[in-house]
Amino acid sequence: IYGHWAQSTIEKWLNWGYVTGYPDGLFHPNAQISRAEFVTLANYAKKYTQTTSIYFVDVPSSFWGYSQIAKGVAAGYVSGDTNNRFRPNDPVTRQEAAVMVANMCNLGVNPAMANGYTDAAQMANWAKGSIGAALSARIMTGNGLGQFRPTAALSRAEAVSLLDRVISYSGNSGNSSYVPPTTQTPTYDTNGND
Repeated sequence: IYGHWAQSTIEKWLNWGYVTGYPDGLFHPNAQISRAEFVTLANYAKKYTQTTSIYFVDVPSSFWGYSQIAKGVAAGYVSGDTNNRFRPNDPVTRQEAAVMVANMCNLGVNPAMANGYTDAAQMANWAKGSIGAALSARIMTGNGLGQFRPTAALSRAEAVSLLDRVISYSGNSGNSSYVPPTTQTPTYDTNGND
């Protein structure tokens, strides 16, 4: 992570115990993050602890992230698809992250803001309003080419940076002096991912 654009944020989250590296001693900031991993980090960021019963056909109770996904569902910021699947191991896309962030921060919708991007036609109808709301709140941004890249997979570094902005937006201090009141121990899958 040394010299990486997200180094200071990643180091802050490592110090908080919200993220860890891999068994090879590296963080892999540019690696994709799965939907289950993103939900796990989001729960740490927002300190969600309440669970509920979940019945996704692709999330058995033995799955490493079962309780984290149950927390996300209980908090109301995440759900499955129309086929009752959660797709926990799929990479989380930028538009999926925008929907989760908009739900976490109660941002509402702002499709007009999303329509200002050159790739607005690639945004799913179910995500466009949330993308615009996340952009309007300055929690998410596009690139210098006027693109949001809605279907691009989020990297581990992008996920940490995004959720760090969620902490700041939701009223926490979000700066390096912020110390979470309780440190939670991350749960890992068999690949050592958080």
